[in-house]
Amino acid sequence: TTETSSLSTCVLNIEITVLDANDNAPVFNQSVYRATVMENVPKGTYIITVNATDTDSGLNGLVHYSISKMQNNVDNVFDINKNTGFISLVGQLDYEKDKKYEVSIEATDQGGLTDSSKVVVDVIDVNDNVPVISVMSFTSPVSEDSPLGTTIGIIHVKDLDSGENGQVSCSLDQNIPFNIKSNLRNYYTLVTDAVLDRESVSEYNITVVGTDAGSPTLSSKKTFHLKVSDVNDNAPVFPHGVYNSYIAENNSPGVSIFTVRCHSVSDTFSYTFLPNSNYSVFTKSLWGGF
Repeated sequence: TTETSSLSTCVLNIEITVLDANDNAPVFNQSVYRATVMENVPKGTYIITVNATDTDSGLNGLVHYSISKMQNNVDNVFDINKNTGFISLVGQLDYEKDKKYEVSIEATDQGGLTDSSKVVVDVIDVNDNVPVISVMSFTSPVSEDSPLGTTIGIIHVKDLDSGENGQVSCSLDQNIPFNIKSNLRNYYTLVTDAVLDRESVSEYNITVVGTDAGSPTLSSKKTFHLKVSDVNDNAPVFPHGVYNSYIAENNSPGVSIFTVRCHSVSDTFSYTFLPNSNYSVFTKSLWGGF
């Protein structure tokens, strides 16, 4: 206190503490986060970490993270640590069902103020589906005199994987008189590729192999049982061109003179005399006896 003439003054220092009010909402450092993940990763795999800051102090600046409950089943696939923003996988991914996830994340402070952001997760396909071979049509038996290129079957192949993982080629896994040709996308035609001979081979097991272009490759097989039907394309054959036989005269009618045998791949055949043959005094049996 000082005194000057007739006036007196006093100086007092006053310290004012400003208390924080929860007047600032959390703010994410990105509006959209992006991540990629293989579809076959195990549960617990780290996806990405999100981050939001709140300029308030103390408890007012403490931020908790959560996945929006408005999204169906997303919280069954992903989980977020409410304190760190660490997002991990808790469900099973399947590229063939869901190629992309858009996960809405909320940051909430202790006063209920919020901010939101989005995490886009792209699922990367792996070669985990084998090709599926479906029979559209198949004809059995096939005649042994069928011309080359005769269609005996049409098949369709499908692989649920994408890109090269889903590209399928078909082949036959044995050396047989057939071929497989591609005419439309994912459709193949099974055709004859050589002359068939039922007397040599009467039936075939044709195995079609479908192989995708993934790494490692996956394949599947489909076996067709094909029978070859007979046509009358083989004439009977006598072992000899000329037969000689001697008989005594005065034999009673019906006496057997001799027997010839004819060879044929056919199951049944019969004998007859050629026209203009001198056979009026002879008869024949169905089995080649005279």
